[in-house]
Amino acid sequence: MKARVIFILSVLLFPAVAALAGELDAAVTWDCRAKEGVFIINYYPSLGDAKPEVKKQHPLEFFSLCDVDKKESLITGTRGKDVVCQLKKDKLEIHLEPGVPNTNLLGRCGATLTGIVTIKHNGKAVLEEKEFEVLDCTVHEKYMEKITLKDGVEKPEIAYGNYDEE
Repeated sequence: MKARVIFILSVLLFPAVAALAGELDAAVTWDCRAKEGVFIINYYPSLGDAKPEVKKQHPLEFFSLCDVDKKESLITGTRGKDVVCQLKKDKLEIHLEPGVPNTNLLGRCGATLTGIVTIKHNGKAVLEEKEFEVLDCTVHEKYMEKITLKDGVEKPEIAYGNYDEE
Protein backbone atom coordinates (compact mmCIF):
# COMPACT_ATOMS: atom_id res chain seq x y z
CA MET A 1 0.00 0.00 0.00
CA LYS A 2 2.79 2.42 0.95
CA ALA A 3 4.63 1.78 -2.33
CA ARG A 4 1.42 2.36 -4.26
CA VAL A 5 0.85 5.75 -2.57
CA ILE A 6 4.45 6.78 -3.30
CA PHE A 7 4.07 5.74 -6.93
CA ILE A 8 0.81 7.67 -7.33
CA LEU A 9 2.31 10.79 -5.69
CA SER A 10 5.40 10.61 -7.88
CA VAL A 11 3.26 10.33 -11.01
CA LEU A 12 1.18 13.31 -9.92
CA LEU A 13 4.07 15.48 -8.74
CA PHE A 14 6.67 14.79 -11.45
CA PRO A 15 4.99 16.99 -14.10
CA ALA A 16 4.77 19.88 -11.61
CA VAL A 17 8.44 19.59 -10.66
CA ALA A 18 9.47 19.29 -14.31
CA ALA A 19 7.42 22.38 -15.15
CA LEU A 20 9.14 24.36 -12.40
CA ALA A 21 12.56 23.40 -13.70
CA GLY A 22 11.69 24.74 -17.15
CA GLU A 23 10.69 28.16 -15.83
CA LEU A 24 14.17 28.97 -14.50
CA ASP A 25 15.95 28.82 -17.87
CA ALA A 26 15.14 32.27 -19.28
CA ALA A 27 18.13 33.41 -21.32
CA VAL A 28 19.49 36.01 -23.73
CA THR A 29 21.97 36.07 -26.57
CA TRP A 30 23.53 39.17 -28.05
CA ASP A 31 25.43 40.03 -31.17
CA CYS A 32 27.59 43.14 -31.58
CA ARG A 33 28.07 43.65 -35.31
CA ALA A 34 30.34 46.70 -35.26
CA LYS A 35 31.04 46.69 -39.02
CA GLU A 36 27.32 46.54 -39.81
CA GLY A 37 26.52 49.12 -37.12
CA VAL A 38 23.99 47.01 -35.26
CA PHE A 39 23.62 45.37 -31.85
CA ILE A 40 20.93 42.72 -31.28
CA ILE A 41 19.65 41.12 -28.08
CA ASN A 42 17.39 38.07 -28.34
CA TYR A 43 15.38 36.86 -25.34
CA TYR A 44 14.19 33.30 -24.76
CA PRO A 45 11.59 32.77 -21.98
CA SER A 46 12.64 29.11 -21.90
CA LEU A 47 16.00 28.11 -23.31
CA GLY A 48 14.84 24.51 -23.27
CA ASP A 49 12.24 25.39 -25.88
CA ALA A 50 14.69 27.31 -28.09
CA LYS A 51 16.09 25.93 -31.34
CA PRO A 52 19.35 23.95 -31.05
CA GLU A 53 21.38 26.61 -32.89
CA VAL A 54 20.53 29.12 -30.14
CA LYS A 55 22.29 26.95 -27.58
CA LYS A 56 25.48 27.12 -29.70
CA GLN A 57 25.51 30.93 -29.33
CA HIS A 58 26.55 30.68 -25.65
CA PRO A 59 23.37 32.16 -24.21
CA LEU A 60 23.38 33.82 -20.81
CA GLU A 61 20.91 32.07 -18.52
CA PHE A 62 19.66 34.51 -15.91
CA PHE A 63 19.58 31.81 -13.22
CA SER A 64 23.38 31.57 -13.52
CA LEU A 65 23.49 35.12 -12.09
CA CYS A 66 21.59 34.07 -8.95
CA ASP A 67 23.05 32.94 -5.64
CA VAL A 68 20.99 30.19 -4.01
CA ASP A 69 21.04 28.85 -0.44
CA LYS A 70 22.24 25.34 0.40
CA LYS A 71 18.70 23.96 0.36
CA GLU A 72 18.23 25.44 -3.13
CA SER A 73 14.95 26.99 -2.05
CA LEU A 74 15.89 30.68 -1.70
CA ILE A 75 17.63 33.15 -3.97
CA THR A 76 20.02 34.95 -1.64
CA GLY A 77 21.49 37.42 -4.13
CA THR A 78 21.95 38.30 -7.77
CA ARG A 79 24.72 39.61 -10.00
CA GLY A 80 24.66 41.49 -13.26
CA LYS A 81 26.44 41.04 -16.57
CA ASP A 82 27.79 44.07 -18.41
CA VAL A 83 28.35 44.10 -22.16
CA VAL A 84 29.92 46.92 -24.18
CA CYS A 85 29.52 47.27 -27.93
CA GLN A 86 31.44 49.93 -29.79
CA LEU A 87 29.78 50.67 -33.10
CA LYS A 88 31.26 53.10 -35.66
CA LYS A 89 29.50 56.16 -34.19
CA ASP A 90 28.07 54.98 -30.89
CA LYS A 91 29.12 53.24 -27.72
CA LEU A 92 26.48 50.96 -26.24
CA GLU A 93 26.60 49.77 -22.64
CA ILE A 94 24.22 46.97 -21.74
CA HIS A 95 23.54 45.73 -18.21
CA LEU A 96 21.68 42.43 -17.82
CA GLU A 97 20.42 41.04 -14.52
CA PRO A 98 17.88 38.51 -13.30
CA GLY A 99 14.30 39.57 -12.65
CA VAL A 100 13.21 37.65 -9.56
CA PRO A 101 9.50 37.82 -8.73
CA ASN A 102 9.92 35.90 -5.46
CA THR A 103 13.20 34.94 -3.78
CA ASN A 104 11.44 31.90 -2.28
CA LEU A 105 11.73 29.40 -5.12
CA LEU A 106 8.96 27.32 -3.57
CA GLY A 107 6.56 30.26 -3.17
CA ARG A 108 4.12 31.93 -5.55
CA CYS A 109 6.00 32.87 -8.76
CA GLY A 110 9.18 31.60 -7.08
CA ALA A 111 9.98 29.09 -9.76
CA THR A 112 9.90 31.71 -12.50
CA LEU A 113 12.62 34.04 -13.59
CA THR A 114 13.10 36.64 -16.28
CA GLY A 115 15.71 39.21 -17.14
CA ILE A 116 16.03 42.94 -16.76
CA VAL A 117 17.98 45.09 -19.21
CA THR A 118 19.39 48.61 -19.04
CA ILE A 119 20.89 50.14 -22.18
CA LYS A 120 23.00 53.26 -22.38
CA HIS A 121 23.66 54.95 -25.71
CA ASN A 122 26.79 57.14 -25.52
CA GLY A 123 26.36 57.30 -21.74
CA LYS A 124 22.64 58.23 -21.82
CA ALA A 125 20.07 55.67 -20.64
CA VAL A 126 17.68 54.82 -23.48
CA LEU A 127 16.14 51.75 -21.81
CA GLU A 128 16.19 51.64 -18.04
CA GLU A 129 15.59 48.49 -15.99
CA LYS A 130 13.14 47.09 -18.51
CA GLU A 131 11.82 43.60 -17.80
CA PHE A 132 11.83 41.14 -20.69
CA GLU A 133 8.68 39.64 -19.15
CA VAL A 134 6.30 41.01 -16.53
CA LEU A 135 7.47 39.83 -13.11
CA ASP A 136 3.95 38.75 -12.15
CA CYS A 137 3.94 35.09 -13.20
CA THR A 138 0.18 35.11 -13.70
CA VAL A 139 0.42 37.63 -16.56
CA HIS A 140 1.29 36.07 -19.92
CA GLU A 141 0.44 38.66 -22.54
CA LYS A 142 3.68 39.36 -24.38
CA TYR A 143 7.42 39.64 -23.80
CA MET A 144 10.33 41.54 -25.32
CA GLU A 145 11.68 39.06 -27.83
CA LYS A 146 14.27 41.16 -29.65
CA ILE A 147 15.98 44.50 -29.07
CA THR A 148 17.87 46.08 -31.97
CA LEU A 149 20.10 49.14 -31.70
CA LYS A 150 21.45 50.77 -34.83
CA ASP A 151 24.45 53.04 -35.24
CA GLY A 152 23.40 56.69 -35.20
CA VAL A 153 19.91 55.90 -33.84
CA GLU A 154 19.34 56.55 -30.17
CA LYS A 155 16.01 54.76 -29.70
CA PRO A 156 16.07 50.94 -29.63
CA GLU A 157 13.66 48.92 -31.78
CA ILE A 158 11.75 46.42 -29.67
CA ALA A 159 9.94 43.40 -31.09
CA TYR A 160 7.48 41.59 -28.87
CA GLY A 161 6.65 37.91 -28.85
CA ASN A 162 3.52 36.13 -27.68
CA TYR A 163 3.35 33.03 -25.57
CA ASP A 164 2.33 29.84 -27.32
CA GLU A 165 -0.87 28.72 -25.65
CA GLU A 166 -1.42 25.09 -26.36
